[in-house]
Amino acid sequence: MDRLQNKNRQICNKYSRNNNNNSHNVQPKVINLTKKPLTKEQLNILNRGPQYAMETNHNININGLIAETENAIKHIDQKWQNMYRIQASKLINRIREEQKQNPLHKQQYKEVKLLRSELEHNNIVIMKADKSKTLVLIHKEQCIEKVNNFLEDNNITKIQNDPTSFQKQAQNIIKNSPLIIDKTAWKLLTQMQPKAPLLNALIRTHKPNMPIRPVVNNTHAPTHRLARHINKTLCNWQIPPNTFNTKNSIQIAHELKNLKIKPSYSHNLRHKRSVYQPPHSGCNRSSDLLDGTGCNK
Repeated sequence: MDRLQNKNRQICNKYSRNNNNNSHNVQPKVINLTKKPLTKEQLNILNRGPQYAMETNHNININGLIAETENAIKHIDQKWQNMYRIQASKLINRIREEQKQNPLHKQQYKEVKLLRSELEHNNIVIMKADKSKTLVLIHKEQCIEKVNNFLEDNNITKIQNDPTSFQKQAQNIIKNSPLIIDKTAWKLLTQMQPKAPLLNALIRTHKPNMPIRPVVNNTHAPTHRLARHINKTLCNWQIPPNTFNTKNSIQIAHELKNLKIKPSYSHNLRHKRSVYQPPHSGCNRSSDLLDGTGCNK
């Protein structure tokens, strides 16, 4: 009996230590890098996260319904329009009476409106944190300073030419590649209004001085659709062997579980960059596919 109690006590102590260690690693949902204090209600709203959806005012939806109904009635014969207006007004009034906004969401909507005005007045922006769902409140000047420090530390310079100037070259490539691009897909693969990629910054709250992590949006680049189409074509044409790559973490766990280590094996730990092998053969096969020599292999 004493042995069971001691074992139970050890298990409880183990779980309590794990819980204490995990509690230190959990980041708060809101990090305020400014000197502006937040009220309890404002913190409560921010703690719900950026995906929290509040119920909007029903009067806004009713006004849109009235405008759409009037627009539809104008397409009916003029002698029947007044009759349909009377019927529509009765239905809209019934909908207005039945709809009641949640009082909690109504109060939260007021708090959000007040918080937005205070943040704009103090030149404060809300940013997302890296590797977590934490919201970071930071002054706009401080955010710009972090972005400029990132650009200077990585020796990033401003280009003088338009980065979307090769739009015509991308169109010529699409038209001159009939073996991999069908004629019906020309318009779908052409970016009609190309734009320079946008830089979005995430605050790395788990690092000293909280630098930024850049996230570049290339969806409006001139060759984004073309690159996605070629990538899909290459994946369907040939699947590379899993010699130096893996499908997912489940496959890694399964292979490590079935791995048999012999006594003659030696342990050699390398950095992930030194282990990486560039797929030279894959590049050659891709070039063969693009110039039409490898489609029949």
